[in-house]
Amino acid sequence: MAAKLESSGRNANRWSLSGMNALVTGGTRGIGHAVVEELAGLGAVVHTCSRTETELNKCLLEWEAKGLRVSGSVCDVSFRHQREKVIEVVSALFNGKINILVNNAGISFRKPTVEYTAEEFSTIMSTNFESAYHLSQLAHPLLKTSGAGSIVFISSVAGVVSLGTGSPYAASKAAINQITKNLACEWAKDNIRTNAVAPWYTRTTLVDHLLADKSFLDEIISRTPLRRPGEAEEVSSLVAFLCLPAASYITGQVICVDGGMSVNVLSIKRVLALNAVFCWHLGRGGNWNEKRSRRRVLLRGERVEVIATQMAAAAVIACGGQAIISWTAPCRVN
Repeated sequence: MAAKLESSGRNANRWSLSGMNALVTGGTRGIGHAVVEELAGLGAVVHTCSRTETELNKCLLEWEAKGLRVSGSVCDVSFRHQREKVIEVVSALFNGKINILVNNAGISFRKPTVEYTAEEFSTIMSTNFESAYHLSQLAHPLLKTSGAGSIVFISSVAGVVSLGTGSPYAASKAAINQITKNLACEWAKDNIRTNAVAPWYTRTTLVDHLLADKSFLDEIISRTPLRRPGEAEEVSSLVAFLCLPAASYITGQVICVDGGMSVNVLSIKRVLALNAVFCWHLGRGGNWNEKRSRRRVLLRGERVEVIATQMAAAAVIACGGQAIISWTAPCRVN
């Protein structure tokens, strides 16, 4: 009986963050806010930071009313000296150790690549990548001292496939994905795990104005097998899992939380559109005595190359930097 109780206790501890502490950057809005509540709800003592003091104080009062153990400080992670200060605060608060670091803070604004100024590029890279890199450096001794540290980077599917979200933002998230893998290997000896969570469009105040546009929302849905945007809690649940003792053998992973979007290379809408392109191309006629005829068209802003032979037709679509070939049923062109 005693053995069964001991085993039951071990299993319970695998699914709890009780006795652990965490630092979550940018925890007053969106995904960061959901992460704070998820970690605290599982028993962790959480410290978060925000650029806006009034917003931070409002959230702290709400968390206190819910019985969650959360503290906070004002910090703009795009500034080096403020990053150093927040680590000093956390080190003093948690007696020189941190179990969990969630690098969540980030910014994005979209425009054509040629229109970004040097200052805008620097702001995006310093907020999204440099801050996470530097905070991880600063937190390393505290994570090592804890005996079992976990870093989770909030990345984006924009770092995996092309989304049109702005090239500097995508580059910053791709850099996050790579540093996740490097640190997983380099810091494994210190018993520090590093993983990244890469969301797709998630319903938060940061993107609500975009999702309010029906045509934009329809495009998101058409690319997502689960046929909807995500919710912040669906991202925070994975973040929390990666911090649990139950996930102790998971490190170096970049996990997309995207309703299947990143593996959905050809949506139903694209397939129907390609069929229309085939019909259009074949209907145009041409010199069908040639072994192969090619025609390039622009389909919803993507390059599509239609290839027709005497026996079959195919299309090559440039999607997310990959060339995908979709064949029609074999057909003879007279």
